[in-house]
Amino acid sequence: IDGDEIILSAGDYGPVSSILSVPSNGSAHGVQGQPAPRIHFASGNYLLLTPASRASYLQVDGVTPAPLQVDQPDAVADQVLSQASGNAACILFGRLTNSVCWTSAPGFAALEAVANLSFTPTMRNVTLEATGADGTGLSIRAGGTATLAASATNVIVHGAGTRDLFI
Repeated sequence: IDGDEIILSAGDYGPVSSILSVPSNGSAHGVQGQPAPRIHFASGNYLLLTPASRASYLQVDGVTPAPLQVDQPDAVADQVLSQASGNAACILFGRLTNSVCWTSAPGFAALEAVANLSFTPTMRNVTLEATGADGTGLSIRAGGTATLAASATNVIVHGAGTRDLFI
């Protein structure tokens, strides 16, 4: 329900075989001072941040697609560790802070932001690591007539491939 707060206790959850959507104007988070909850997604499933939603103090992992998807410009992921083994680790159209996106998938980016509409992804205190062959730390682009205005502060980007950054 819109505006709901979902508090997850420390521990392992999954494999989750559905898309978990944080409700609009809602939040999903672990408990500060305890180990971050770990959500393991079955293939085809992920954590989806909807309009004005927030996820914090969580760990997510999956194969494909990206286990963390910040799909709305006003959505925020903070203190999230996202790990992927078959795709990008994070999809970003909103804000990502104090977080890590890491993929071991060959040829994929740790964080991707690709759209045919105008958007402004924002990253602050973020580490992006792509360890797979030909991996790229960050891949960000706008298609068609869309405009892109990314904002990045204190971002560490590393790709195992020939480039760390693709814009």
